[in-house]
Amino acid sequence: MKRTRIITSVLVLACGAALWLILVRHESTAPVQAGDQPPAAAPGAPADSGGRVRICVGDTTGYGWSTNADTRTAIQRAAAHAVDPSGPAPDLTMVFYNPQHDPETIVDRLRHSGRAMGKVIGETSHEGILSPDGYHYSPSGVVGLIAMRNSKLTVGVGGASFDESTPREAAKLALRRAIADAGVTEVTRRPRMIILHVTLPHEEEVLAALAEESGPEVPLIGGTAAGTVDGLSRKKVSNWSIIVNDMVIRSGVGIAVMYSDAEIAWSFGGGFRRTSLSGVITKAQGRLIHEIDGRPAEEVYDQWLGGRVREARELGKNLAAFCSFYPLCRTSGANNQFIRAWPADDPKAPGALRTGSSLGTGDEVFLSEGNWNLLLNHFASVPSKARDSVPDFTANSGLFIYCGGALACIPDAERPFMSTLVNKSMGDLPWIGVFTWGEQGHIPSVGNLHSNLTAGTVLFPGTGPE
Repeated sequence: MKRTRIITSVLVLACGAALWLILVRHESTAPVQAGDQPPAAAPGAPADSGGRVRICVGDTTGYGWSTNADTRTAIQRAAAHAVDPSGPAPDLTMVFYNPQHDPETIVDRLRHSGRAMGKVIGETSHEGILSPDGYHYSPSGVVGLIAMRNSKLTVGVGGASFDESTPREAAKLALRRAIADAGVTEVTRRPRMIILHVTLPHEEEVLAALAEESGPEVPLIGGTAAGTVDGLSRKKVSNWSIIVNDMVIRSGVGIAVMYSDAEIAWSFGGGFRRTSLSGVITKAQGRLIHEIDGRPAEEVYDQWLGGRVREARELGKNLAAFCSFYPLCRTSGANNQFIRAWPADDPKAPGALRTGSSLGTGDEVFLSEGNWNLLLNHFASVPSKARDSVPDFTANSGLFIYCGGALACIPDAERPFMSTLVNKSMGDLPWIGVFTWGEQGHIPSVGNLHSNLTAGTVLFPGTGPE
């Protein structure tokens, strides 16, 4: 049954299972340059790439994706779908890819072969890519990109590794490099939007530094680069990466700054039902909560859930996945910040909860709850809020950022509706969706925050189709 119901205030995190798609076995050995037409699949075989170009008045934008296991071939085929070979080259290409693909090869194909793809920025995505024509997943990885030529935007990209300096200084350095790349010399000119890519676990430090450098009023939408997860141990493997032009950053930050006389539409949000159950953190360190109300944090959390954490443990369930339906919530004014929490199971921190964002001693936290149906509808509500945020807005293209763990909560039979719901809200636009391991966004009157279980949308201004 087609689902068009939109619930605008809720989002659920989940971790684990992925949608397994049939992979094409036929491979073309002929080289494909960016801008060439992609080769057809073998008769009877499912296509391993897709996409579409949209030509507007003076501008051209397209998206492309490929499930081909060979990184070189995958990026060539995705780019071939996204670029009009008879038109001008893109100004900016945003590329997202699963960790199975080699970022060095992606850089080589986008920057040093075939058709020029403009400035490049992107990061690793969790278990798939979302686009207007569906959710694309392969055990061997997926590449997805959006290539934009947008006369209404001036864009610069910059990156810095945490090996260069502290996370705070690396964030400032990346921002300065992005501003210089945009060719902006006026010190007082602020970007209209910042797009952020960052690696664990320094998101809060990076956001604080960017606020110092650009001011807290500049909106930001971003995501934490995802790695892979061991299906048995559920341990994260840190094979994430960020691409910024010719740079491959394994630990650090990538930034795109966008200047425009036109407004940029955006939204950031996520939500569960916040309950009345709450407590005050009395002992915490980094992303570990040791005590709530002077008691072991896991004990309090399990009590809030009526013993269901203990029951899930006894049944051998994946506790991180189970607890994804019941995140903690910290309030900031009228806004709710949802944060993943699950038993640390660390002998050095008995009874502690591990979290996806930093909390501190003295913070009041609430229990929240949700379900997969609310999660699914969030694919429509966040883009809808972005479009409604600017009256009479004409969009060129879009970027959709979504919590990577959310996929496990959505039944396989419902997953085809994910892109349908985004399309319903965005309209007939090229867009690309990435699944991240943390989300960053702007809260009016509060600033830019790092959160979990959250989604963000950016709609780039443009002209109407020809």
